[in-house]
Amino acid sequence: MNDLSPIAKYLCDQIDIASEHIPSIASETDHASTLIVDALLNDKKLLVCGLGFANPIAQIISSAFIDQYEFERPGFPAINIDLDSLNSDTPSANMIAKQIQAMGMESDVLVLISIGDEHKSFEEALTTAREKGIKTLLINGSEDATNYMTDALIKLPTNSISNGLQLAIFACNALIKSVESKLFGAAL
Repeated sequence: MNDLSPIAKYLCDQIDIASEHIPSIASETDHASTLIVDALLNDKKLLVCGLGFANPIAQIISSAFIDQYEFERPGFPAINIDLDSLNSDTPSANMIAKQIQAMGMESDVLVLISIGDEHKSFEEALTTAREKGIKTLLINGSEDATNYMTDALIKLPTNSISNGLQLAIFACNALIKSVESKLFGAAL
């Protein structure tokens, strides 16, 4: 690998990082997809939110659940909770929690995506979800991810933002494909 260009070496390193953690990410993703499938089969919805660099990933996963992904299928009810869409000049730590309070129902699933350090907004969101009986899935790259009480956790084994973004997209694609496979028998 010494003859590789810097970009080729970087890409190889990213593949190595992902491949080292496939067993844990696969196991966690399987558990998370079961949580989502159970909710969808019971006519519940997904509330999806990402902060900072994870916001575009949340938008992508929401769209992928609503629209077909790789084959024709019915859309899944998913709402992207986006702080950018709020009509407020000064977003507060409880803006996500307010949206969960307004739109979430018991047994819905809240999917929180974060690449780095935790945000007070996520703590408030998890508390509100628990109070309303909403199931929670955290997709997170922080060392502190295991400190949060959630129904499912997909731990992204990195504290690097660039690695976290790649692993989050990797895990979210696997999550969507797993849900589709469990509901429709689609090949992974």
